Amino acid sequence: MAQHLTFEVPSCFEDDSIQLPCDGDYPYWLQLLDRYISRADRVEIHCWDGEEAALNDLFAQCSENDYEVIRELQMTRVCLGLSPSLVEYLQTSSIDEQNRMKWFALWLFQGDTCLFCSDHWGVESYIPNVEMPDVEAIQQILPADTNFHLYEAVKD
Repeated sequence: MAQHLTFEVPSCFEDDSIQLPCDGDYPYWLQLLDRYISRADRVEIHCWDGEEAALNDLFAQCSENDYEVIRELQMTRVCLGLSPSLVEYLQTSSIDEQNRMKWFALWLFQGDTCLFCSDHWGVESYIPNVEMPDVEAIQQILPADTNFHLYEAVKD
């Protein structure tokens, strides 16, 4: 039976709005991104209203990519096909100058299959249909005291 994984790294809030890892660093997140982006063919990025600088930076990088912008209540979702240049941008520029995640959420897909979901500025993640070698590797890179939950998928 398929296993799903959710985890939340120890976090705190900055200015009562942005959730950050308590240690203020994202090496675990960059390693997770590297692990799953090579399997993906598209990405979906979510930004709250007020995060226009992050969106503008993203749009400046994706001129050669097909993308779709979806406006929702207080949020913008951008769906993009992955190109080598966009992969490099995501791997090198997801963290801003203030050492914060640029986007509220980043989801990776292969076709219609979700591979990796990172939410709440990189402190909460969901990996559906995770394989045990991935689980073991992920446990090694997550910060101490991470809330880690592996569970069996419920059949519909």
